Amino acid sequence: LLQEPGDHRQEAREFLGVVREKNGQIAHARAEYRAYLDTYPSGQDAQRVAQRLNGLVTAAQTPRELLRQSENPNDTDWDFASGVSQYYRRAANQFDEDQPEVVTLSALMTDVDFTARRIGGKLDMIGRVAMSHFYDLIDEGAGGRGDQNRISYAYFDIADAQQGWSLRAGRQSLHNWGVLGRFDGAHFVYGWRPDRRVHFMTGHPVETTRNGVETNRQFQGVAVDFDQLISDWDVSAFVNQQSMEGIDARLAVGAEFRYIDERRSLTTLLDYDIDFGELNTILTLGTWRLPNRMTFSGLVDIRRSPVMTIRNALIGQPVTTIEELLLVWTEDEIRQLALDRTAQTQTFTLGLATPIGERFQVNTDITMTEIGGTDASGGVLAIPGTGQQMYFSTSLVGSGLFGTGDVSIINLRYGESDSFKTSYLTWDARFPVGRHIRINPRLRIAVREGLLDGTTRETINPSLRLLVNTRNHYRFELELGADQSTRVSVNGDSESSGLYIDMGYRANF
Repeated sequence: LLQEPGDHRQEAREFLGVVREKNGQIAHARAEYRAYLDTYPSGQDAQRVAQRLNGLVTAAQTPRELLRQSENPNDTDWDFASGVSQYYRRAANQFDEDQPEVVTLSALMTDVDFTARRIGGKLDMIGRVAMSHFYDLIDEGAGGRGDQNRISYAYFDIADAQQGWSLRAGRQSLHNWGVLGRFDGAHFVYGWRPDRRVHFMTGHPVETTRNGVETNRQFQGVAVDFDQLISDWDVSAFVNQQSMEGIDARLAVGAEFRYIDERRSLTTLLDYDIDFGELNTILTLGTWRLPNRMTFSGLVDIRRSPVMTIRNALIGQPVTTIEELLLVWTEDEIRQLALDRTAQTQTFTLGLATPIGERFQVNTDITMTEIGGTDASGGVLAIPGTGQQMYFSTSLVGSGLFGTGDVSIINLRYGESDSFKTSYLTWDARFPVGRHIRINPRLRIAVREGLLDGTTRETINPSLRLLVNTRNHYRFELELGADQSTRVSVNGDSESSGLYIDMGYRANF
């Protein structure tokens, strides 16, 4: 939102600071509030943001004495919030003009998200459950996937703000401190100062949300946060150990460095695996906003893919457990198999966002990416790398072109490598109709040229989306789309087409 022109930028800047504050990222919140006041220094909104900023500065100071506890620690009631959504999706494709139409997707997807919250008294408590059900209307004999249930989140969170600790137990997700995403377990945080925290994490990684708790893998981790360790620099350091079927699967040490002020931000992540003697991740992301609102950005992302663990040894094997591999290979040989199955990827991006007046903005970026190859071993063939791929993208964003509140985005993207060339042109527009209706037409035209086999594929994807937001927390959505594809090769031409519909609702209570 901050990168799109329009009146919403001021509100988005304030809300970004609020989000940072609620997420416990106090240094980031202060920087966002300062950036707001620097851009919008006057008005009642500025006074409110200044009060928020002053509150954060005061909270960071060491209090002279503990605040007096409430005489009735149970004087706060529970708040409940829930969301339910149901969407029907259908896709039908004709893969050749001489072939019959095939229904590839016909399903009803239901999502439920329930949260119970109690803030105040001695302890703050939050419980959350988020689950979904996929009801397949295509018989499995006709290629259907069958019904599926997923549990994305199921945790209980308890915190003592005055003592500086919190505990979250259950199915949750983390992408910090060496944790590799969703897991079933516990995350304990203790802050002995407002800007100093220690984290303890343990649990079982979740392979897929369709499954329950899987105990064949487990991990433990410890991390320490130092906010504003040096000036505006935040530093986190971690150790994370993972085992699989009783043998060491991952032993990673790393650190994250974050710098943020009113105009610049820089984040660097390092993740090194001691067991394999390999660097898992080097990630650096930076932005620099000039006084004229021009913004530069850069990304360096070098990592192992998938993440380096002993589990990678199972890729391509006819068995599903490390125990079965140990019948044939030694543990050291299994580690070499895992290393052989793990590619190295690298991505470098430079971007520039430039406002043109109050209604337009131009975004431009150039990206170089490459996925390395893997070695042949253990009966698994080598996979060649992709070679260097270059992508150039530019987009023009305009607001208020046809009335109040509309936004149009035109994007042109070009890519090339030793084996292909691609070109994309997309148009995405959002038009308000009154206060509660949004119309969203989209068009995508793509051309892909294969340099090795001489094939060319042209695709056109038009779609129309209708959004209706009612005053009573209900949202209705309908999208109709099509795609038409033409393939030209030395063996002749072929055409394929498809139609899809996506309709449903979401209700928040």
